Amino acid sequence: GDYSFSLRVYDGQGKSDTTSLSFTVGADVSAMAEVELVLHQDLSQLKQNQLKSILDAIKVLTKSKSSIQIVRVYPARRTGLASIVFKVRSEGNTKQKYLPGRDVVKALAQSLASTPDLLEAEVHSLETVTCQNECGGHGKCDPETRECICDPFWTENMFSRYLLKAEPNCNWSVIYVAVIMLGSVTATCLLCCLTRGCNRSRLKYNRLNTAENVELAGGRAELLSSSTDTEEEEILYEAAKRKKYSKRLPRRQTNGLATASKSAKKSSRDETFA
Repeated sequence: GDYSFSLRVYDGQGKSDTTSLSFTVGADVSAMAEVELVLHQDLSQLKQNQLKSILDAIKVLTKSKSSIQIVRVYPARRTGLASIVFKVRSEGNTKQKYLPGRDVVKALAQSLASTPDLLEAEVHSLETVTCQNECGGHGKCDPETRECICDPFWTENMFSRYLLKAEPNCNWSVIYVAVIMLGSVTATCLLCCLTRGCNRSRLKYNRLNTAENVELAGGRAELLSSSTDTEEEEILYEAAKRKKYSKRLPRRQTNGLATASKSAKKSSRDETFA
């Protein structure tokens, strides 16, 4: 920030003079390179040879042309465990440059995921001292909780955060989420309506066309299933029923009835003449 100071000087005769000084203090560029490694043990149990072994392992993991600069060793601010704050410095031909803290954390996390005892100590947490999460460009990172405080109309992507184990973010627009949810509900309702409509349209009268499947009881046919009761279908069904019924009636019974009728008439005539 910018700072200004004023100085007024008095002599023995009561005279005075004033001078002012202004200067600007820039941000510590190397602060973005600071990494905090918290071990799962108390600070009192951390020995000097163990600390040296941990730093040597970090040096190997961050390439051989790097050196480790310890910033401080102190009890962690949230847990009270042994915390080591360090920076990885890459030595070039012209000047020394600190490696970005996020790159150091990423490299160490990948190595520790495959070999947890690589540092010969159980690691409680590994993160940059300064929260460098950009929150998808739609929020700010809380330095204490390391959670994202999203801007208005933005929210966290729950899937990437909890299913993919990604860092806190503000990648989802509230408006887009609402539109997608509304569209999903509408599409589901339409699909259900169309499915039910198709099922209803498929249910028709099943007309029995073969003599083996038609069973007549008292001159009435049994209707298998029906979901519609239109006048046209009833007419077709009744016509088919009469046609089938007429085919099933044996002709010999009709001829027998006619012969009996003729015999009765003939006998009545004979009695009359007699």
